[in-house]
Amino acid sequence: MTTRRLIENDDLFVGKPDRRGARPRHEVLADAISSIDSVIATQTQKLALLQQHKRGLQQQLAKETGQ
Repeated sequence: MTTRRLIENDDLFVGKPDRRGARPRHEVLADAISSIDSVIATQTQKLALLQQHKRGLQQQLAKETGQ
């Protein structure tokens, strides 16, 4: 699993200055949504690979029980 920074509670306090100064609310929300989209995409890929693996195991089991 890769390490990535998603959303921290401090990110939601929009007026709070950070290294670059205060971030506009729309930037904070856009970053949060982008992070969530990335997690969803990764989990979708993982699900597809697991489903493919499951189908392979089921086919292998069917061959073994059919003999």
